[in-house]
Amino acid sequence: MAKSETRNLSKTSQRIWLFSLALIVATASAIGLRPDYANAQNNLANALRQTGRIEEAVHEYEAALKSEPGPILAQNNLAWLLATSSNASVPRCR
Repeated sequence: MAKSETRNLSKTSQRIWLFSLALIVATASAIGLRPDYANAQNNLANALRQTGRIEEAVHEYEAALKSEPGPILAQNNLAWLLATSSNASVPRCR
């Protein structure tokens, strides 16, 4: 995001966006240490979604479900993202 775009965000939105970026770095590190860590993959997907990186978020939700097929949270997050995304490159259902 360019500086001019960041200035247009409210202070709260800026904080959420910066927190999401920090979460991306932290969870990517956790996944690097333990690639099958479904909770970290779900958290990474949430942060990617928050920063508008929808395709990457879908990939991480799917990776979380491959690592551990049972978590309802990852299933729900992926279903919601697929159902509501306006991103043309994200299919409505898989």
